[in-house]
Amino acid sequence: MGRISETIKALIIINVIFFIGSSFLGDVAYKLFALFYFENPNFQYWQPLTHMFMHADLGHLFFNMFAV
Repeated sequence: MGRISETIKALIIINVIFFIGSSFLGDVAYKLFALFYFENPNFQYWQPLTHMFMHADLGHLFFNMFAV
């Protein structure tokens, strides 16, 4: 396996921080950062970006970061 680039390291760190933060904040984090349909009152303009950092559980996070 080759060396992990700085960009990949940063993506993994951001994903882990989001996972830990959403674990502590629970439903509040999902309401703020998960993606809602644009006509939903819970939709915020940053959600298309932050949604890609949300993970359901530790297995989901692990396999996504493994794929990266």
